[in-house]
Amino acid sequence: MALKTIIIDDELDSLELLQYKIAEYCPGLEVIGTTQSPEEGKNMITNLMPDVVFLDVEMPRINGFRLLNELSPIMFEVIFTTAYSHYAIDAVRVSAFDYLTKPIAIQDLENCVDRLLSKFAQQTEKKVNTSNARSMEESIIVIPTAETIEFVKVSDIIFLERQVAIILPSI
Repeated sequence: MALKTIIIDDELDSLELLQYKIAEYCPGLEVIGTTQSPEEGKNMITNLMPDVVFLDVEMPRINGFRLLNELSPIMFEVIFTTAYSHYAIDAVRVSAFDYLTKPIAIQDLENCVDRLLSKFAQQTEKKVNTSNARSMEESIIVIPTAETIEFVKVSDIIFLERQVAIILPSI
């Protein structure tokens, strides 16, 4: 399943080029929305709930960092895309997943997306393992005995053996 992706960049050429590169080289991402407007981007993020947002830093009215502050808490990964390298420390402070400088090299984009997909795969595996462990802890099996019925938590079982007794009628 591809990660839902939004691109927010006030420069149309940069936005379209990144969208093309993602479509061409990053099959693990699905672009579900693009916009040149930070305000529209904020609404798009709220309504579409993406997994990842490619976000320009310098935009009119609201820069990328201010947009993130207005969306707190951030429930998606942020990859900054900007022509300016001096914002990198600020990006680290807001826990950005990556920081790509324009023009974005295909190899840099692919490396970033590979790490991103790996992180999401690990998170998904962790959720599944936690869910399985939790459901196992909560599972109870019923064991009939000669005198009663026992209810036993699956998590309490250390060893289980089945014995079959076949009684044939005498002829």
